[in-house]
Amino acid sequence: MLRKVFFLLVFVLDTVICGSLAVLFSYIPGCEKKVRKAEEYWARIAVFASGVRLNTRLPELEQNSNYIFFCNHQSHLDTPILLALLKDYQPRFLAKESLFKIPFLGQGMYKTGHFSVNRDNARQGMRDLQRAAENLDQGESLLVFPEGTRSKTGEVQEFYTGGFIIALKTWSTPIVPVVLEGTKNVLPKGSISLGKERDVYIMGREPIYIHQEYGVKERERLKKDMQTIIEQMYSELREWMERNKD
Repeated sequence: MLRKVFFLLVFVLDTVICGSLAVLFSYIPGCEKKVRKAEEYWARIAVFASGVRLNTRLPELEQNSNYIFFCNHQSHLDTPILLALLKDYQPRFLAKESLFKIPFLGQGMYKTGHFSVNRDNARQGMRDLQRAAENLDQGESLLVFPEGTRSKTGEVQEFYTGGFIIALKTWSTPIVPVVLEGTKNVLPKGSISLGKERDVYIMGREPIYIHQEYGVKERERLKKDMQTIIEQMYSELREWMERNKD
């Protein structure tokens, strides 16, 4: 019970303080790095407060390169965990518009350069994806949850096309597939209370250079192939977890 109360109090304070700092710094010329630093502290504090144990197998990536990270999605904890682990690349992420309306959190997301996506208006949605693609062209990295929402069961759900449209628009940016398991047991979907589990497993693979294999209009083929890769990785990850339990 104490762990649950501690997490909730710290997470709320963390979001209010770091979100407010990000907004404040965004209005001060020359403070762009401080805006991102506020976000990094938000992510690291949220992970610390959750008490999770991170077990990772991530590839070595080039420090001065940018990537599109595609990852399955189980919990609201996925975002701070991945932002903390991938802090050297500071990926911006795609999120549905409603999240940007949450006080402090939404303002902080907007000011730190994350992207809202309109799912109800196809024309606006394409403009949103174009903005994200232009951001990648400027050297930023991107984090995409291609399932579009958190999985209740943990099983990988069918992917949306949006992230793959961006990947093909920014043809030369490599994709890094990532899978995670365990966050659904730490902070389940639909709950603000921590579960008893603490172990989270995260695995990535070497970058995939899609410009060598896909044409700019082959979004469906790329989506299908990436779904297969991530599902295979998820099976490998669960085998790794089972071996660790033995």
